[in-house]
Amino acid sequence: MTSPYNRINRLRRQGLTWDALGRALAAALPSKKSVIARNTLRSVHNVPHYKPGKELVVAINKVHDHYNPSCFSPGVNALMNVCRELMRKCRQEPLAREHLESLALHIEEQLDQWQLPKLIACRLYWILGNINQFNMRQARIKQAPLASIHAQQACAVHCYQSAISALDPATYPMEHYKLQHNIVVCYINAVEEKQRNINRSLATQLASIAYIEATEQVLKTEPFQWEAARNGLLYANIIEDRRAIAYFFEALIMANQHFIDLDYKPLGSDSLLDDPSLTWAVQQVLTPTLVQTIIDVVKRKQPLSNKK
Repeated sequence: MTSPYNRINRLRRQGLTWDALGRALAAALPSKKSVIARNTLRSVHNVPHYKPGKELVVAINKVHDHYNPSCFSPGVNALMNVCRELMRKCRQEPLAREHLESLALHIEEQLDQWQLPKLIACRLYWILGNINQFNMRQARIKQAPLASIHAQQACAVHCYQSAISALDPATYPMEHYKLQHNIVVCYINAVEEKQRNINRSLATQLASIAYIEATEQVLKTEPFQWEAARNGLLYANIIEDRRAIAYFFEALIMANQHFIDLDYKPLGSDSLLDDPSLTWAVQQVLTPTLVQTIIDVVKRKQPLSNKK
């Protein structure tokens, strides 16, 4: 949800002209170039498979965060960054694992001993959820007993649910969606990939989450969020919800018209046809007839003469 494509689209929807955006990004470039080609910016904005250079990514992140400051305090966001860095280092540096456990212990004590403001508590529970989810994935990779994997999963889900309870979904729809998505990921990642489409226990767990509603709210607010629409497709595929599959495929095309082609491959993802996690949706629901019907519906809502 934080790709350069999403960030540029968000900035444009907030009213920044191409000239204003170009000037702001040029000023934020590490090399301090005086200008950024408008064609480059349009490519980032229009093409989900376009990969901008590292310098431009740094500038986009900086300008985006200036116009869209986090709702969480710098202190708890710094702890989140520490958590991410420790998880990244865990495989190579044994001490990183100890430090990650120390961070979790510190956060647990803060939550137990203090009546914290809701947004701070939300972010701290979010960090704990990430740590438990990381531990769950590592346990599955190491083929630990299922009881151990499920225990880590339960802890992670509890933390994310606690974070959600400290958050007003109407005020913070994107944060609410991300937490719901993390719960979905917890359930999915506890199951081997080849089993996910046939595991009825997983489908039951996922069906208990108000994930479709949270995703729909994000897409109403920011219809360019193709990754949210694609995640919704994955979710709907596992629970075999035909209506939701059709809805999210339409949302995917509304987000970007490149996705009319089921063989289209965006940056960092398989095409819908090549993704084994979407086989049921593609074979059983997204038939040529239904795809054409959805395209016709989208045509009535927005022109398709140019691929966004």
